Amino acid sequence: MNQRTGTGGEKNGGMLSGVTSAIGSVFFGIPKFLFDQYANLPGPVRTIVYIAFFLVFVYLLMLPRFLDGQLIVTDPNSGGLLPYRGVDLQLQVDGRPYKFRSNEEGFFSIPIVGRMPRGLDLQIFHQDRKVWFDVHFSVADQWSGANHRIEVLADRPFVKLVAQRETPVAIALVARTLLSSIGSAHAQSLVLPNNSQTANAQLSSGERAAIRQKVERIYAKVVHKPPSAPGSPSLLASRTKDLSYVQRIQLVSAVEQQFQITIPDEHWQQMEVVAQLADYVEKRKQLERSTPSREAAVKGATSWAVVQKEFPASEKPVYAE
Repeated sequence: MNQRTGTGGEKNGGMLSGVTSAIGSVFFGIPKFLFDQYANLPGPVRTIVYIAFFLVFVYLLMLPRFLDGQLIVTDPNSGGLLPYRGVDLQLQVDGRPYKFRSNEEGFFSIPIVGRMPRGLDLQIFHQDRKVWFDVHFSVADQWSGANHRIEVLADRPFVKLVAQRETPVAIALVARTLLSSIGSAHAQSLVLPNNSQTANAQLSSGERAAIRQKVERIYAKVVHKPPSAPGSPSLLASRTKDLSYVQRIQLVSAVEQQFQITIPDEHWQQMEVVAQLADYVEKRKQLERSTPSREAAVKGATSWAVVQKEFPASEKPVYAE
């Protein structure tokens, strides 16, 4: 009886080995390796080990994950770092480009699904050169759980991976939601709600003049020019499109800091002259003054989303032609 039982067990074990070996020919020989190492284990235990390794294999190679980081530039005036904001990034997958965009803080988050672990090249569009440049990420980089910092330069190599900030492994293993990509727009000016509340919140002529003077001084500092002298043509007529992309970022960032507002990329990227930026700030301050609950006005650097929440759906301010 023991002999029959033993024979049956060997037969069943041989069938199990045959089936799993056939599966192993599909899944890169992993089961064969396991059975060679654990030949003395009972068949059911070996099957459980195989299933466990197979699930780990699927988890590591097929689970969606995210490549996170921030694009930065060096401020030539202060030597500090500024976000390289509102620019395109892309990955080439099977010859097809998949595009993403950095947000107002220069951050990006790109989903990656890999059939096999391998390095990848992230392409970054250099706004001043009008050319795509590659930054290579090894397999270790992709799985490091780091927020990668990429510096965009005026000269060669034009882009480079400069630093990483480690995050806890537990957090790195959790798939992060993709940052909202900012679509292109063709808006030209801020349109205020047509109601008495907004109309009554208009700025005085002195307040508007003070805003324009501050914006002009910020622009003069960015382009290394003295502010306009009395009676001379105002620098507000200067074209922002004539600035380099880094200078435009410096200009907008300084205005945001000065007036405690945040300006969406799809807004400032459409401005042609400095006067439009000053007009935009005036209207944003008027909106803050007219908010029903004044929640937006006390939040520090007021975001566009917060401003819009303060108005009913039929009266939301818009940025349109």
